[in-house]
Amino acid sequence: MESRRILIGLRDEYFTTWNPDTCSYIQEYNLGNIMSDSGSGKILPEHWQAIKKNYWQ
Repeated sequence: MESRRILIGLRDEYFTTWNPDTCSYIQEYNLGNIMSDSGSGKILPEHWQAIKKNYWQ
């Protein structure tokens, strides 16, 4: 079962896909998105919009 975390109102953004060639699941990430890969990702404009909507209004 996949675990999803919510950080300050933002959900993790990665997904698991099935690879029929290797009969295994693969975690897929967007390396440019902090909610997908915290090591290399950046805070995107939609993240700021969600934070402002949830906390500054």
